[in-house]
Amino acid sequence: MFTNKELKPQTKIDKLLLDFNTLTNMKICIYNTNGEEIGFYPERFCAFCDLARKDKSFDDKCKKCDQQAVLRCRTERSAQIYTCHAGLAECVVPIIVGETIRGFIAFGQVRQSGNEGGFFIDPSWSDNLKEEYKKLPEFSPSIIQAAAHVLEACASYGQLKKFASSLDSTLQTRIEEYVKLHLTEKLGVERLCRHFHCSRKELYSIIKQYYGMTPADYIKQVRLKYACNLLLTTKNSVSKIAELCGIYDYNYFSKIFKKQFNMSPRQFRNK
Repeated sequence: MFTNKELKPQTKIDKLLLDFNTLTNMKICIYNTNGEEIGFYPERFCAFCDLARKDKSFDDKCKKCDQQAVLRCRTERSAQIYTCHAGLAECVVPIIVGETIRGFIAFGQVRQSGNEGGFFIDPSWSDNLKEEYKKLPEFSPSIIQAAAHVLEACASYGQLKKFASSLDSTLQTRIEEYVKLHLTEKLGVERLCRHFHCSRKELYSIIKQYYGMTPADYIKQVRLKYACNLLLTTKNSVSKIAELCGIYDYNYFSKIFKKQFNMSPRQFRNK
């Protein structure tokens, strides 16, 4: 996917971003499920945003606005049109495949006409910032709403869904790595949802799709697989191995191990 003005479109997704910008003169971008920007056109920030976000407090407010919008979009599973703290109109739309949100597509960094002729100038801004703000494209609320409807249609576009689905494999890998790195800690659905910024429904859907089981069963399977490896490659006691796998109740560890492999941990090691 291209990420700046100079690059030519290489895929249908790139062409989609280019066409939307050509029709609307609005910056458009795609976020992954964590709300991280992974593609944009024509540039990441307009001149106003680029100048303003050099100020850390301003940048922090921008990030907070974006995060809150993505959270609302994720919760309500519908397009969210909002005004950022600097008075710019923004919109974010979920990319939904089946029942799962795979990412987000958004436009913004434009002024909305209506209040004070579309100007929202903070007196504390520098003269340069005020001038750049005045140069931003201005649209009526009806045009912004229409653009949001077009964006929703884009989000249902087959090629975009296919692209977004490929993001799942990345999330799948990240989930695997996270679980393996934190095996000795308390792991559960709520913790994974918080870390990966996804809903319970989304987490269950992804793990079911790739592993055919619930998150709890997946975590248990990873722990037992690691236990098998330790039983074969170390001389640690069974109780120590249970702890290294994040299971601190020896009797429970022995019980689920035997249920999974039809033998006790000691029998597995000896055999």
